[in-house]
Amino acid sequence: MDGFASIAEMMQSCSAEAVQLADDRFGFHLDYSEESVQSLETILSSVSAGLQTPKQEDIELQVKRWGGYLGEVVRRRWSGEWGLVQYPGGAAAVPAL
Repeated sequence: MDGFASIAEMMQSCSAEAVQLADDRFGFHLDYSEESVQSLETILSSVSAGLQTPKQEDIELQVKRWGGYLGEVVRRRWSGEWGLVQYPGGAAAVPAL
């Protein structure tokens, strides 16, 4: 969470980055609506096609960015809260609603 006061702040920042990138690079307006998830699926198809042999850090960046957007759609729709949970079977904590 380098540079962020909370996991919620980090995920909101990641989702805002996704919104900007969706518009600038892919021509989609993401508005945090349930309907925008269809546009997100199209974007993710394009992103995955462009990652030929991605590095782990590239994958992690994409997951945070686009997962942050999807999480924000869910959080706003159902009044969730971001938190960190222990990944099953692992030592890493991951963002979750």
